Amino acid sequence: MILRFYKYISNLLLPIIFFYFVFRFFFSKEDKHSLLKKFGFSKIKRPNGRLVWINGVSIGEAKSGITVAKEILKNDPSTTILFTVSTLTAFKVVFEQKNNFIITFTPVDISFIVKRFIKFWKPDLTIFMESEIWPNIISELKNNNISFSILNGRISTRSYFFWKKISFFSKEIFSKINYCFVQNPESKNRFECLGVTKVKL
Repeated sequence: MILRFYKYISNLLLPIIFFYFVFRFFFSKEDKHSLLKKFGFSKIKRPNGRLVWINGVSIGEAKSGITVAKEILKNDPSTTILFTVSTLTAFKVVFEQKNNFIITFTPVDISFIVKRFIKFWKPDLTIFMESEIWPNIISELKNNNISFSILNGRISTRSYFFWKKISFFSKEIFSKINYCFVQNPESKNRFECLGVTKVKL
């Protein structure tokens, strides 16, 4: 019930969220392409075959994600890597690596945008680097039986206590995470307390 309410509210907040990103555009934190792709407008085609979605928000996570993507391709060169980022600087870092990835921007966590994104790309596996928790993305992946993992996971004290305060909601989200591989014992305990059942250090 709470998750459905979140999805409903996220759709209602679309105009406010859109103007927030337009505001970022005027301060050069977004460009035309990032705006369009974050809101689901893209001319990129999905290739046939197995596709793994890796998300690395900013530069640090993106660099870690590139390493993971290369290992996946080493084991199965026929796999397509869909690599998403949230910042222009991270996009530049991934793009300049000249790897054979499809690079785009992480969709805004608005229910209908996320649904369209996942329906189009149909990833066989999704890996988010470090600490990104987006309820609509996690929920929609679960609804489509797509495995969602967090790799090199961490959760700060501040974030942990925020999610604990809304445990009536966070338990529903964190319980949908299939696997979580964490950086340190503190994060392991925190993810487990928030509802992730398969956590490894």
